[in-house]
This record gives sequence, C-alpha cells and structure tokens, in this order.
Amino acid sequence: MLITKKMMADLKRLTGADMFVCDVCGTNNITEKAWVDVNNYIVLKGETYCKFNTEVNDESFWCEECFDLTQPITANEYKEREDAEQKG
Repeated sequence: MLITKKMMADLKRLTGADMFVCDVCGTNNITEKAWVDVNNYIVLKGETYCKFNTEVNDESFWCEECFDLTQPITANEYKEREDAEQKG
C-alpha cells in the first residue's frame, strides 16, 4: 500500500484514544478482515479506493508483529494495563 502525505497527516492527528494496538505486544500493525467488492473500486492518482460490502464481524484481527490473532485495544488501555502491571 502506498502511504500518501494525507495519510501520514491523518495518522499524526490520532491520539491514544483513537489508535488501536495489539493487546499482547502493543504494536499498531494490526489488520482486519473485510469483504471488498472487486467490481466496485476506482484508482485515482495511484490510490485504490474500494467499497466495502459488509463488515465481517467475526472479530478476526491479525497482529503483524506477533503473527497471531489478537484482540485490539486502544493505546491508552494498553498503556494503563502496562503501568498497572509494573506497579503490581
């Protein structure tokens, strides 16, 4: 996937409340399964835009760092849990 300047600007605006991370390792390198209509997409200036048919809702999230299924939590939740574990 080509990362554009707009995408980078949008990512910089994300806060801990917005960003989801792996509940095991804390990385934000997580993917989610989705159904995309292969006959309903457009490429503009090298960017591909797809229409999602439906949400999968099978809670299949993949951590690219752990190479395993994960349950994403917010970055804030991860930090709070890590802080509590260090104190306890």
